[in-house]
Amino acid sequence: MISNREGTISNREGTISNREGTISNREGTISNREGTISNREGTISNREGTISNREGTISNREGTISNREGSLTIREGSLTICEGSLTICEGSLTICEGSLTIREGSLTICEGSLTICEGSLTICEESI
Repeated sequence: MISNREGTISNREGTISNREGTISNREGTISNREGTISNREGTISNREGTISNREGTISNREGTISNREGSLTIREGSLTICEGSLTICEGSLTICEGSLTIREGSLTICEGSLTICEGSLTICEESI
């Protein structure tokens, strides 16, 4: 488990890989610029935190991303959910000039918000 409570994880052009583990970003910041965050069969918990993806890639394959009371922003980058899940509860997901693609996965929004400004949302074979 990686705990980033009130801290900062910054990825400029490298790779952050989480396989079957947990990244807890409680009240912290994860910044991904031109790099890759790969979550395979793991969990990323963003409770009251901030995840910012600018020109980078976030890949969630068979994993879980939970954004509870947090902020997840995709700006000129991409977030792909493949056979995994993304849950926004009392938090926000903002896509600006970026993309969110869901392939055989799920997006759940409960008392949260989804904002798309000049970006795209693509859903293949599953529901929101």
